[in-house]
Parts: sequence; C-alpha cells; structure tokens
Amino acid sequence: VSTQSTGEVMMDHRRGARVLLIIIFLLTVVLSFLSLQNSKIFPNNALNADSKPFLSNTLGSNMVLQRNQQAVLWGWTAQPNSVVSVYFQDQVFSLPSDSTGKWSIAIPAQKATFQPQTIQIKSDSGETAILENVLFGDVYICSGQSNMQMSVQGAFNATYEINRANSYPNIRLFTVGQQSTSLQPLDNLKTFVQGWSPASSASVGNGVWSYFSATCWFTAIQLYEELEVPLGMVSSNWGGTCVQAWTSSDVVSTCPKYSPAPGCNPSQPDGPNCPSNLYNAMISPFLPMRLTGVLWYQGEQNADEPTYYGCGFPLMIKNWRDKFNYPTLPFFFVQLAPWDCGSTNLNIGHIRISQLAALALPKVGFATAADLGDISSPNGSIHPRDKQTVGKRLANSILSIVYTEEKTWFPPTFTNFNSSVVAGGLQVDLTFSTITVHGKLTVTSPSCPAAKTACSGFEVLVSGKWIAPAQLKATGNNVVSLMVPSVTVQATGVRYAINCWPLMSVFDSSTSLPALPFDSTFTGYTHHRKHSGARFD
Repeated sequence: VSTQSTGEVMMDHRRGARVLLIIIFLLTVVLSFLSLQNSKIFPNNALNADSKPFLSNTLGSNMVLQRNQQAVLWGWTAQPNSVVSVYFQDQVFSLPSDSTGKWSIAIPAQKATFQPQTIQIKSDSGETAILENVLFGDVYICSGQSNMQMSVQGAFNATYEINRANSYPNIRLFTVGQQSTSLQPLDNLKTFVQGWSPASSASVGNGVWSYFSATCWFTAIQLYEELEVPLGMVSSNWGGTCVQAWTSSDVVSTCPKYSPAPGCNPSQPDGPNCPSNLYNAMISPFLPMRLTGVLWYQGEQNADEPTYYGCGFPLMIKNWRDKFNYPTLPFFFVQLAPWDCGSTNLNIGHIRISQLAALALPKVGFATAADLGDISSPNGSIHPRDKQTVGKRLANSILSIVYTEEKTWFPPTFTNFNSSVVAGGLQVDLTFSTITVHGKLTVTSPSCPAAKTACSGFEVLVSGKWIAPAQLKATGNNVVSLMVPSVTVQATGVRYAINCWPLMSVFDSSTSLPALPFDSTFTGYTHHRKHSGARFD
C-alpha cells in the first residue's frame, strides 16, 4: 500500500518530467552534433586564414572513393608548408602543403569494397580530420537543370521509391546547395544541403526540389543491381540554367553564334545564368576528385538556340574532361522530354537533335526521354514524373560504354529517305540504321494531349510546304513508309517529332525504344559517328 501523499506524487511527476525534458534536450544536442559532423563539420577541422578547411567540404564520412584509381584527398593547412599525413590501412602517406597551405595526397588504388574504412588526416601543426565508414566503388557527378534537380519525391510511386531506398545503404549521396554562384573558380563549395549520406528514406525523400535527384538515384539503383559495387552519387544542379553557366570562362565564348547566356542579366553578373558562374561554384570544387562518369540533364533553358547548343554542349563536355584531367571522362545525357509550350516551337525539337552532337565525342552515351511526356505532372509538363525509365535507359548506356556489358541502348536512328510518285499520291520510304534497330520497327497512332499546335509527328516537305502524311506503316524491319495523297512531285525533306510535344509513333519491337526525332533539313550541327555492333563506344 502506498504511503505517498498526493503532493508527494505530484512532486515526483514534476521531477520525472524535468528529467525527461533534460534527457530529450541532451539527445537533441547530441543528434544535432552528429548530423552536422556527418554533413558539414570535421573534428578539429581548423580553418586557415582564407577560411578554407583542413579537409575539403566535398569529402566526408560515409563517402565513396573511386576504386581502381589513386583516390585523392585534399584541403588546406593554416600554416603554409605544413606536413600533412594520411593514415590508412596501417600505412602513412605524407606531403607538405604548398605556400598557400593547399595540400593533396593520393592513396594507392583500391578494389571495390563494402568493408567500411577509416582514414585519419593530421598536420604537424595540430589540425586533424577523420573519415569514417568510407567505401571504395564508383563515383558519378549528376548535373544540369531542373529535371536533374527534381527529386525522388516528385517521381511516380514516390512513397514506394523513397521507402525502397532503405535497401541500398551502400549507395552514398551528396547534394550541393544552390544560391551559390561565383565569378571565379572556387576551391571549396559555398554551400551544400546534404553531406555524404548512406541512401535511406530520409536521405532520398526530402522535398520535390531538395534531395535526392530522381534521375541520379534511379540510374544508381540500376547500376548497383548490375554491378554490386558501392556507388557515390553527387547531385550538383540548378533549375532553369543554361549550358554557358556550366562552362569555364576560358572556353565558354569560343563557339559560333555564342551569346552570353539566356537569362543572364548584365546588371547582375553573379546570376546563375551568367557564363561560367555555376561551373565556378558547383563543379570546380570537385576537380581533384576521381570519377567514373558524369550524368547530365539540361537543355530546356537553351531551347531557343539549337545551333549554338550543337557546339556549346560538346564544348562543355570537352571542357570538363580537360579540367578533371580525364580526356575520356564518360559522359551521359538525357534527350529532352516533351512539354506543352502552348504553340509551335521548332527550336525545341531542334535542340533535341543538337544534343546528339555530343555523340561525336568518344565515351558519350544518352537516354532519350522524347516519348516520356507527362501532361498531368503536378510540377508542370516540362517536369515528367517517369524518372525510373530515364534512369534505366541511362544505366544501360553506362553499362555498355563504361563496363562493356552487352546492352541494346541506342534507339532507332534515321539515315535517309526516298520518295516516289505512285497511284494515289507520294510515297516516302524512311530507312533507319540496321545497327540501331534490334528487332523490327513498329508503328503506333499517338494522340496529342497538349495544345494542338505544340504537337507534331511525321511531316514531308513538298514544294516548300510541310505536309503531314495521311498514312504510315512499317514496311520492313528498318523501313517506315509514309503516304501523302494527291501529291505528284518529289519530297525535298522529311522530319519527325520536331516540336515541343513530339508524337512518337515508331518503336523498336525488341527494346521498346522510340525512334529518335530528326529533321533532314536541319543543319545546325554536324554529326559524324562510327557505329559498330550493339555498343557505341
């Protein structure tokens, strides 16, 4: 039988409540500290006089370092010419920092491993840092504008996909912050919103426009399932930005028809669309990092300058390869998806073609999204939700080019046409490369879900006018025939899916990939490419 009075019981309750509040407060402090430590802070990571950290903020616990290459660690000492030592697997690697305090130390190439590694770094002036739970695998940078920025939360089946991320803790994620531009190349990031983190529902599902990039993530899942090696995925992107902003200042103006950049306000030279500002702030800090490749989803902001883009996009790829000191750095892009622009805009169709100019470079692959329109997307039709298909297609091109796996990733590609006057009108036969058709061509009859003037399928140029054919059919494994009634003169051109919303009607029966948009009259870029076998490398 209790002998406590009512007052004593109440005092005990208050005392218990105070203790509980103290415990909760302490737990909050500890968890906050651990979170900051994981994403932004290193123990005793002193800043030098120029506010540069002892260890670059692109590095951190939980990261993946590139396998099969000498992984590089770097940072800055407060005192120039300080000796920095890296302690790794019972080995010590030491070098002095330079006259500015910068140091860089490479550790021997390692095979892929799921065994967590610890790396300690110390200077003879007392600075220390530690990297814990580090894996060795393959590292990719994912960059571009809003369709790369759009997170898993904005994709189809978001709840399922976010929860599924808990099954992939050996995929590690890092997201660079926006609102960080620079007129000069930076050595260190101004901001990042997600430090190196194992994939989980928390690290993948944080807001439609926060982290983590859906295109980057779904590509990573496909690669991981095939390769079974740790993956490090860096998301560094900014919606509504042009290719000029992502190209360094020493080369950005070298293309014909160069313009400073669409969206750059001369009165605000530090804006995100001004030349080189995003390269300087969001790519330059990663240059010492060893990579496997780059994923790129961008082009909408350059939609009104397709001729420039046919030079400017390959220029940017070569530029990054030069800056990363990796002449054949594998590079993979997404051909733009449909969107409802409200009226006819052939420039958007042509920029999809201009993107393909990058294929003239070695070790470049892509995934088309030209058939993945999403008129009902809550984020606008320009942001389709089916990033899963994009990721699968990108992964197939990566697996083929980087890992030499047999993947049929290249869509059916138009090569030439012939026209002839027959009974009933003009017949135009379109031939597609037999190397890019893996089954046989099939023809569908899509409807236009967008503004009617924003849609287009096949069109034939006759006597200076573009005419839509009345019929089309597959007449062979790699031939599609168009019929234009009542026309008795030869065609001088043909185009397919050249508008904001391409009506994709030709597919490969084996791969389900759509035939690529084309325009036989568009001369905005020159594309020379040797095709061999099922792979393009």
